[in-house]
Amino acid sequence: MASVEIRGVKKSFGAVDVIHGIDVTIADEEFVVLVGPSGCGKSTLLRMVAGLEQITGGQISIGGRIVNNLPPKDRDIAMVFQNYALYPHMTVRDNMAFSLKLRKADNATIESRVKHSASSSCMTGGSSKSVPRWISTTIRRICSLPGSSARRR
Repeated sequence: MASVEIRGVKKSFGAVDVIHGIDVTIADEEFVVLVGPSGCGKSTLLRMVAGLEQITGGQISIGGRIVNNLPPKDRDIAMVFQNYALYPHMTVRDNMAFSLKLRKADNATIESRVKHSASSSCMTGGSSKSVPRWISTTIRRICSLPGSSARRR
């Protein structure tokens, strides 16, 4: 994990200013939730941190490194979207390990991080079962969060 510094970040779409210079500091391993009404800029801010949206002004740093001009793949972060997309043909464990496999992590690292993430989210049993189509939103969240948190260095 790494700290995230957002300093004076602005976003405009044409002549419309949608983010007006936000300042946020997120410490290493801190859990943060953005809450607000629809259209207030929560998703836009997250997309800018992830590099999916260019910022209009200000500076974003991840782990002390300015990332304003880095593409998303070079920012070494993970996101869980509101739509908890899981691969139904994979087991819960495989869904949790998927991002690590994409990054070519060794098997010992994958096992260690998946076990840690699973135990942190009360998923100690049943991770070898496939993800059923009827799975609840709560269980989707539990499956999705460890998959992104398992990416830590």
